[in-house]
Formats: sequence, structure tokens, C-alpha cells
Amino acid sequence: MAIASRRNQDVDTAGLQAHLKDFIKIMGKEMGPTVKEQAGLFCKDMIGFTRPFATSSAGGTGGSREARNHGRKNIEFSVRKVFAPLDYATTQEVAAINRFDVFKLWSKRNGGAGPSTHKIKWTQFQKTYGNGGKSVPYFEQGDLSGMKQYINELRTDGGRGSLRNFAKREKGHFAIVQSEKDIERFIRMKDDNVGILKSAYWFASLQIGAKITAPAWAKDLQGQQNAIAKDDTQKEAAPEVTVGNTLGNERWTRLAIKSRAQKMRLQMAAVMNKKKIPLWEASSTWQHFTQ
Repeated sequence: MAIASRRNQDVDTAGLQAHLKDFIKIMGKEMGPTVKEQAGLFCKDMIGFTRPFATSSAGGTGGSREARNHGRKNIEFSVRKVFAPLDYATTQEVAAINRFDVFKLWSKRNGGAGPSTHKIKWTQFQKTYGNGGKSVPYFEQGDLSGMKQYINELRTDGGRGSLRNFAKREKGHFAIVQSEKDIERFIRMKDDNVGILKSAYWFASLQIGAKITAPAWAKDLQGQQNAIAKDDTQKEAAPEVTVGNTLGNERWTRLAIKSRAQKMRLQMAAVMNKKKIPLWEASSTWQHFTQ
């Protein structure tokens, strides 16, 4: 069984291959069907080992409802950390946008609350509240694609992970949006996509004909294009299945491989115990039991 954490980047599965050989011997199974079965179960494991998790770092918990809720909370935190509606922009942020039309709109919405900035001339406003040429991005109403591109630059893992540490520590906002409704729409859009990374493994399992279960939110059609799946179990000499995700994370993939090996060991141990096979006897052929 081959596993790809990214396109054209296979992960070392030598230990898992050894477990497969032992698994077949102890369980009395055939290689081809077993490889396909374990590849499908690995895809299910990877749904749990792909963000979001139930907590910030609990790999393996990603298939739960709590994981989806945690992902949604992270999305709202990140979006509102980066963007603020124009109504709540500070005088310094409006000056840094450096657009007279935005200044007029902000002044009108201000309604006289706080400094009477609408009475100050534009040039004087910039001089008073400007911050040494600092620029703050401004997104017009409906520019969700621009917001997506901007926030992705502040996130880890190529725009798919959490906010970078410096972004989390920033006290102010990074950009201003014309309307609060656009922030809400953007959060809803991101909420709908919270399971895209996981979905690649669901579709990989389908493509090799493996039967697994997965939560509905981890079956997003947009994840299908990222699925890696190749079924070569028809090769009698060396049946093989390749599964993976073009947007995978190698660290979590390696942990999922260890988890799958552990689950196989537990199954083998249960069979040995049921058949009362002494460990020394099994070890003579089961050389990888303790690896």
C-alpha cells in the first residue's frame, strides 16, 4: 500500500507494509482484498488526522462533530481578527486607507459620534491621523474573492491552516471591509468549506472501491479534485493500492500510518488470544509484532 501526503510525494510505509504481511498471516486473509480494505480504513483514519480537530492539537479527533464546531469557531476568530467593518474602523485605519471616498463614507456612518472628523478637511485629517505612510487594505462590498486571497496570505500551510503566530498576536485589524454583512457572508462561505481537506480521503476511498463511513461535512465535492487513488490490486504478484491527498500534511499522515499499524496489531493480538497462540510461536513468523 502506497500513501501520498502530497502530489508525487510518497510517505515511507515500510513498517506498515510489514504489518500487512503479518496481518495476512495471522488473520488468514488474501493480500489484494486486505490491501484495499486497509487503504480504505487508512482514508477513514486520515479524516480524523486532518484539520480541523476537536481541539487545537488533538490529531485523530477530526471526524467528530466537535471538530466541525471547533473549525467553525477558528474560522470566525480568524476572519474577525483580520477584517473589521468600516463602521468600527479607527481614525488611524481610515487615514491609512488613504481614500477620500472611504473617508466620506466613514464620516457619514460615524454620525457625529466621537471626533467630528466629517468637519475636518481631508488633507488635515490625513496629517492628523496618518501613521507615517502605513497602508491598510480596503475591500469594497461584495469582494469576497479579494478577502479570501488576502486572509490566505496570513494563514499557515499555504492558506489552509490557522493564522500565523504574528497575525494572532497583532492587536489591531489588518484590513477594513465596507460592510459587516460581507464579513458575515465570508464566514458562512468558509463554514461551508470546513471539511474540504478531509473530503479528499473520502473520495479516494470511493475510487478504490473501499467501504468506509464518514460524516456528511467531510464529503464536500470540492475535495474530490485533491483525491489520490490508484487500484492495482489486480496485479497478482504484488497487489497494491495508492491513496492520498494532494493537499496533505506529511506529519499527520505519518501519525495516521502509526495509528493504522497499531489498530492492526490489536486485531492480530485479539486473534492470537482467542486461538491461544503463544507469543513465541507467533513471533517465529510474525517478526514485526513489536515494531
